Amino acid sequence: MVKKKLDFVTNSSSTSFCGWGTTVYKFNELPEKVKENIYSGYVKYIKEEYQNTEIVSYEEFQSNPKRYDWVETLLDLLDDTHLSHNYTCELDIYIGITPTNKDIQDMTINQIKELAKKELSELGFDSGVYFIEVGWYDG
Repeated sequence: MVKKKLDFVTNSSSTSFCGWGTTVYKFNELPEKVKENIYSGYVKYIKEEYQNTEIVSYEEFQSNPKRYDWVETLLDLLDDTHLSHNYTCELDIYIGITPTNKDIQDMTINQIKELAKKELSELGFDSGVYFIEVGWYDG
């Protein structure tokens, strides 16, 4: 008897990302405009959630971005875009438009790449858009 598995099976220790976009490795490698947008998002969040909290300076934020959870703020900036993300436990962050995005189903690959480039540029990324296809095991 031959059995075929037709359903998708996931393992919480493994994951992948596939899409047109860019990769982020470290805060200090980001373009200046992206860093500024992350800082602005952080300030906006602090002002909304903690009205009487003193806001750290941009210089302080840059000197210790991990303390101020720069990754979470960066990912929050993606909320009003077509961009998705995934990241490894080492914080290799993949940002792009995935083929499963329902908004792009009728678009050509070139249109998807242009949309990804436009939205990444609006966030401050100046690198080109390329196809990302990665998988990893975090266990």
